[in-house]
Amino acid sequence: MRWRIVLIVIGALIALSLILYPLELQSRPQVPTPLEELQKGFIEIAKRVEPSVVNISAEKTEKVSLPSPFEEFQRDPFFRRFFREFEFPSFPREQVFRRTTLGSGFIIDTAGHILTNAHVVEGFDEVMVITHRGASYKAKVIGRDSRSDLALVKIENLKEPLQPATLGSSSDLQVGQIVAAFGNPFGVGQSMTVGIISALNRSQVVEEKSYVNLIQTDAALNPGNSGGPLVNLRGEVIGINVAIASPVPGNVGVGFAIPIDVAKKLLPQLRKGKVTRGYLGVRIQSVIPDMEEVYGVGEGALVVQVEPNTPADKAGLKEGDIITYVDDKAIHNDGDLVEAISLTTPGTKVVLTVIRDKKEIKVPVIIGSQEESTEVAQLREEEGIRVEALTPDLRETYRIPAHLQGVVVTQVGMDSVYYRAGIRRGDVIFKVNNREIRSVEEFGKAIDEAKKLGRAFIWIRRGTATAMVTVYF
Repeated sequence: MRWRIVLIVIGALIALSLILYPLELQSRPQVPTPLEELQKGFIEIAKRVEPSVVNISAEKTEKVSLPSPFEEFQRDPFFRRFFREFEFPSFPREQVFRRTTLGSGFIIDTAGHILTNAHVVEGFDEVMVITHRGASYKAKVIGRDSRSDLALVKIENLKEPLQPATLGSSSDLQVGQIVAAFGNPFGVGQSMTVGIISALNRSQVVEEKSYVNLIQTDAALNPGNSGGPLVNLRGEVIGINVAIASPVPGNVGVGFAIPIDVAKKLLPQLRKGKVTRGYLGVRIQSVIPDMEEVYGVGEGALVVQVEPNTPADKAGLKEGDIITYVDDKAIHNDGDLVEAISLTTPGTKVVLTVIRDKKEIKVPVIIGSQEESTEVAQLREEEGIRVEALTPDLRETYRIPAHLQGVVVTQVGMDSVYYRAGIRRGDVIFKVNNREIRSVEEFGKAIDEAKKLGRAFIWIRRGTATAMVTVYF
C-alpha cells in the first residue's frame, strides 16, 4: 500500500514538472542566433534605405528618315527614268521610333534631388519618378556627366516629405565586405539583393564606354538596377549601381558600382548643370610589380607620352616618369591618376610625387581644363555630325591607338547623310577625298570642298577595320 502511494506521488511530480517546464522556458529571455541577428540587420537596412530609392522612366517618339535602298541606282539618269516610269515609292520615308528608358535612383535631400546614372536619362530633359510610396512626379534633368556616368535630377511640384539616403564613404572599402543593392530590375518594382564586394578599382568597358576604379560586387544587378544605391551594413550609400559583365542579358554575379566619393566630388558641379574636369596632358599605363627592378617602384602610373603645350609639359614631366602621389593621394595604377586629376578643379596647384631614374622628386603642376584641351567643331545641325580632336581622354574612351591620327565622331544623327553612309559614333575619320585629316579645322575645310562636288569619300577606322564610305550632299 505504501509503495503505491510513493508511485502516485512520483507520478504527480513528473506530471507537474512537464507542465511547469515549458512555462519556465517561455519566461526565459530568448537568445537570438547569429543568423537571426544578421537577418534583423538586413531587415533594418531595407527599412532604412527603401524609402529613399525611386524608379525612373521616360518615353518619347522620334521621327527618323530611312534612306532609299535604290539610292545608288537613282543617281544614274537611265535608272532614274526607270524609277519614274514604274512609280516606285518615294524615299526617304519617315519612320517613328519610340525611345524608352528604365532605371533607378536615390534621393539625396528633402528638396527632391536624385542621383542616378547619366545613361538612364540620356536623351531626355524630363523623366518620370515614382517614389517608394507610389507617387509619380515629373522630374527635370539638372546635370548630366557622360564620362562619370552620373546625373542629377530634381522632382518638380513635390507634394510629400522625402527621406534622403545617407551618403557614406568609399575610401575605406574592403574586399569581402557585405553590401546590399537596391533598384528596379526589369521594371518589376523595387528590390533588394545582398552580396559582398568582390574586388575594388576595377576598370571595365561596357557597351563601348570605359569606366575606371569601379566597385565589383556579386549582389545581383540586372537591367533596371542602374542608378540605384549600393549600401553597407549601416545602410550608407557607398556606390551607385552602373553596369554588369555578362555573356547573357542578366546577372551572373559580376556587377559594378561607381564609388560614392566620385559622386560627392562631382555633385556641386552637377547642381550647376555642367562638369568641368581637370586635365594633365599625359598618356599613361599602370606600373606592374615586374617593373620594380628596372624603374625602382612596383606600382603607380607610368607616363608613356607627354602632350605638347599641356600642364604636364609645362611642369616638366617626361616620358618614363612614374607618378606615385598627387598631393597626399596614393596612386596605385593608371585609374587612380585619371580619377585624381579629373576630379581636381582646373587652376588648382598640386604636387606630384614622381619616380625618375629610381629617384623621388616633387613636381608642382597647375591643373588645366579638359575643355581647354579639346578642340571641338559642331557642324550645322542639319548635317547631324559632331567631331572632336583626338585628345588622350577621347582615345581612352573610344580605345583609339596612339599612332592613329584624325578626328573622332562623338555624335551622328540617325537622319543625317553621314549616318546613312555608315558613319557611327567612335569612328576615326582620317581622310576625306584623299586629303589627310589631322584636325577639326581640316575636316571642316575638306567637307566644304566636298560639298561643291556633291559627295565626299570619307575614310574611317573602326576598331581594327578600315573602310571608305561615300557621303552624298
